[in-house]
Amino acid sequence: MFFYLSKILNFIIHPILWVFVLLLCSLFIRKRSKLFLGLGMLVFVIFSNPLLCNFVMRNWEISAPPKENLPLMEVGIVLTGALSHNPDKEDQMHVGEAGDRFTEAMVLYKQGFIRKILITGGSGSILDPEFKESEALKTFLVTVGFPEEDIIIEANSRNTHENATNTAEVLKAHSIDDRKHLLITSAFHMRRSLACFSKEKIDVVPYSVDFRSTYVEWDVAWVLPSPHAFANWSMLIKEWVGMVAYKVAGYI
Repeated sequence: MFFYLSKILNFIIHPILWVFVLLLCSLFIRKRSKLFLGLGMLVFVIFSNPLLCNFVMRNWEISAPPKENLPLMEVGIVLTGALSHNPDKEDQMHVGEAGDRFTEAMVLYKQGFIRKILITGGSGSILDPEFKESEALKTFLVTVGFPEEDIIIEANSRNTHENATNTAEVLKAHSIDDRKHLLITSAFHMRRSLACFSKEKIDVVPYSVDFRSTYVEWDVAWVLPSPHAFANWSMLIKEWVGMVAYKVAGYI
């Protein structure tokens, strides 16, 4: 039930939807049309501003330690969310913005910082439950030459809470649950991930990738409305709502 409720919440948390609803209200609720129009414009200005969004995102994201400070760790735990599934192009891999999650894991393995890669995540889609992202990523890694014995997958998780609980079982099954591991996920997603893995008593070092914030050098684009700002705000709000929901549910 929690999984399905989270999908409903994901639909209504997007600021662009709030703007659309407020503008609709300004059209159909005549007595309050100016109020709704003003609110719609205010929401648009706030959530389309890239400078404000970058500031909030930069303070929310967790940084990654320099590689020279990383000790050798047994496993790099990679949270899925990097691929999309296109049934019309089954013979291709479709990598999204979060592709850094597994490409950086590949680099860390090749550079000798981790001995194995553990990919956790099945399908997070209600409409496409058969596509298991961890299985697709393992196939890719083996195809490009990674030893199959060094790729561990967990293909049943549908959310971050299940990533943590199922990973704990996998680590225990491989008798490596008492060691320190590297947790690899997007920087904006790391706080909730750390909370979930801490709840399961998995000893991890956060290694954030896929940073959505950046250093600010003055440019007029920073004050112009941006669709990327809307997208980044949606991710931030999703994480904030997720943190509250997970706390209420006892997941963190």
